[in-house]
Amino acid sequence: MASSKDLFILVKSLTKAEKAFFLKFCNLQQGEKNYLKVYREMLKMEEYNEEKIIKKYKGEKFVKSIHVTRNYLYKQILKSLRSGRVNDLIDTKISNLLVDASTLELKGLYEQSFALLKKARALAQDYHKLPYLLQVIQRQINHVINIKTKNLSETVDHYYEEAVRAGEHYAQEWHYYELNHRLFSLYRKHGRKKQSAEVETILYDMMSERTLHVFPAEGTFYSRYLFHNIHAISHLIKTEFSEARKHYEAIISIWESHPKIVEEKPHLYKIHVSNYLNCLHWNSDYEPFMKAIEKLENLRSRSFDEEAETFQNVVLLKLLYYLNTQQFEKGKELAEPIEAGLKKYASKVNKAREITLWYNMTVLYFASEDYGEALGALGRILHDERSEIRQDMQRFSRILELIFHYELGNTEVLEFFYRSTIRKLKRKGGMDEYEETVLNYLKSIFFAVNKREAIDHLEDLRDALEKFKQSQKKLLGYGELMIWIGNKLGETDKGQPV
Repeated sequence: MASSKDLFILVKSLTKAEKAFFLKFCNLQQGEKNYLKVYREMLKMEEYNEEKIIKKYKGEKFVKSIHVTRNYLYKQILKSLRSGRVNDLIDTKISNLLVDASTLELKGLYEQSFALLKKARALAQDYHKLPYLLQVIQRQINHVINIKTKNLSETVDHYYEEAVRAGEHYAQEWHYYELNHRLFSLYRKHGRKKQSAEVETILYDMMSERTLHVFPAEGTFYSRYLFHNIHAISHLIKTEFSEARKHYEAIISIWESHPKIVEEKPHLYKIHVSNYLNCLHWNSDYEPFMKAIEKLENLRSRSFDEEAETFQNVVLLKLLYYLNTQQFEKGKELAEPIEAGLKKYASKVNKAREITLWYNMTVLYFASEDYGEALGALGRILHDERSEIRQDMQRFSRILELIFHYELGNTEVLEFFYRSTIRKLKRKGGMDEYEETVLNYLKSIFFAVNKREAIDHLEDLRDALEKFKQSQKKLLGYGELMIWIGNKLGETDKGQPV
């Protein structure tokens, strides 16, 4: 039985089109529909309140067993979603054609059955559905044996040759799938960084596979794009972003040469476009950035999940673009869409992504010297001190908070916040050398006796940061601090990409 929470999340996840179809679906039924009363009340709510429904419909029979009504509503929504998507799913279309072909075959209507198999085959070929293609060819062989007398042997041999080719292509696909998953697991475990000798050996052995030396030009859509995806991941692991970008460009080209598959699987296509955009960002190449983002925005989302994922990716990538091209005013325009999107897709946005969005929004305000707004955005990150998610961003947010108070002239509270920050960081596992160094220099800057002394400490902080950067490739806050120092010293080159 579905819980009230599960039902409420399902109801709130419905798109406008799904809601309209659900009501049409319900109108096919006769009689009283108490479950629709519960449904309409849920649509009005921001948070589920069952007592409110019970109070409104007090005296009606269904209220006494509202859990039964809730469960029925849950099942009806699922039925509606299944019915609404039947004609959208290529797998379902092919399956239905195969079922109908079997029905006609049982009635001895072989010609009609064979005509449906030809339609199923065309779909399987267009969408590179090799398991279905193999099924269809097997059924076609049986039909030919039943209805054909002339050149029977040659025709059957031809079908078997096609089946063998399809089987070989399918085996090749699975080989690339296996390599792709093995490499992705390595990437998830070790990330993008200078790797140990052991990881480099594993990676070398994987990439030494003979099938990765020659592009499968005659292979299926999946074999061709997976070949490039495997190479792209291997370059990401080695932080070779320019090389990875080339393979992601090839992947996008392969996808766009198969528009039917893009339409069928827009979510997968969007993932590869997002990977390409990340490579552009890591390589500080922003010229083709917005054109690629438009591809994500213009592609229709087929579900609430896809819509939520697109929202998260697009706003985060736009933030990075505006930050690193110093288009701060355009970046500030994203604040309201981010807030609205986080509210709309609350059930789909994890805490880590939410913190990342607000952190980047904070940095954008910071880089444009809008310290009041920066402090407000920072509050979205620091309001829940108990959260253990993205501790790196939460910890550095404490340090940024000090800078904002300093820039806003809140000198009367600065010393209190400074001691509080040190206490909180120590309580959360102690301070590392980087944090301790930054805080020591900030204290010297904040409480310098004159401007010249403050400038000297700013320059010392910059030198210290550059030394840390030489030894640590990933250093959260480095770019932000370098931009701030550049602003304070009046330099035109204000720092590194964020």
